[in-house]
Order: sequence, then C-alpha cells, then structure tokens
Amino acid sequence: MRKIFMLISLTAVLFLKAAAQEISIEKGWKFTTGDSSQWASPNYNDHNWKPIDITRNWEAQGYPNYDGFGWYRLHVVIPSSIKEKSYLKDSIRLDLGIIDDNDEVYLNGKLIAEYGGKGGDIKTSQYGPRSYTIAADN
Repeated sequence: MRKIFMLISLTAVLFLKAAAQEISIEKGWKFTTGDSSQWASPNYNDHNWKPIDITRNWEAQGYPNYDGFGWYRLHVVIPSSIKEKSYLKDSIRLDLGIIDDNDEVYLNGKLIAEYGGKGGDIKTSQYGPRSYTIAADN
C-alpha cells in the first residue's frame, strides 16, 4: 500500500483556485520517502530532499520498488490578489489530481485536510481525485 502525504498538494495538473482565478503550483516540488511529523513544519530544512515532477509517479523517478510513505513539499506564496479579485472572497480550492492511496495536506505546519485510511489500514485506502476547499483566511 502506498501512502502519500503532502505539504500542500500534488499530482496531475495542480491549481489553487478562488472563484475563476487559478495559479499553477505544478513546479518546484521536493520529495522524500519515509514519514516524520517534523516534516510538516514550515521551518523544516528540506535541502537534502530530491526534486520531483509531480505529473509523473515516483516509481518512474528513482523509486521503482518503494511502496510506503512519501512526503512532497512545496514552498509557495499565495498572492493576495487571489482573494482580492475573486468573486467569493471566503475560500480557496486545492485541486490535487489523482492520489494513490491516502493523503494529508499541511499548510504552514497545520493539518488542513486528509482522506483515506488511518494508520496504514489498506481496507480504507482510497485511490482517486482530491479537491479540498479551505477558508481564504487560513
């Protein structure tokens, strides 16, 4: 079973959305295998993490036999214009694309969304598209 944990989002074509406005967050991701709660911290030093293309699976990028936890990190500044110019100024939608199997999404070290099995329970794992809406004030 594969668990995918994200700092903000991953896979396919990624966008932060506020009404009709979109910004792509497809480039600049870093990746490592394993799992540590320290990695959710916005101040964690990820300089040893490897760059990864989130439009391709990790197996094709140097992890062919790995089946376990993986963390993706992206440092991004969300422009205030996303909120200021949007029709509905109260939320931002994170479109993550297809996730295999479970995910947790952190923003500035705070868990903001999660989906799928708990504690590695394969029976409740969920493969499929993810989209989360968060308050714009987050």
